[in-house]
Amino acid sequence: MLEGHNSGVTSEDREKLTAYFERYTAFVSNRKEVQRDITELFQEMKSSGFDTKAARKVFSAKIKKEEDAKKYQAERDMEDFYSFALGLD
Repeated sequence: MLEGHNSGVTSEDREKLTAYFERYTAFVSNRKEVQRDITELFQEMKSSGFDTKAARKVFSAKIKKEEDAKKYQAERDMEDFYSFALGLD
């Protein structure tokens, strides 16, 4: 397919692009729904007397800590694999 030239667009390309676009619009729609749900969650927390600014920071920190732990474990697993393969275990 030539850049900037429509004659090279096949029906297969058109179908793939359409499918990608449909998936993209679904993701965008889902993202908006999730953001609306999160907003409602924090409004509910606020009406219950919670400090939502602090909660957001703590929630983000907890998620980051969990992600970091998974990343660290994956790195350790790879190091263990290499150590075992080299007979260092």
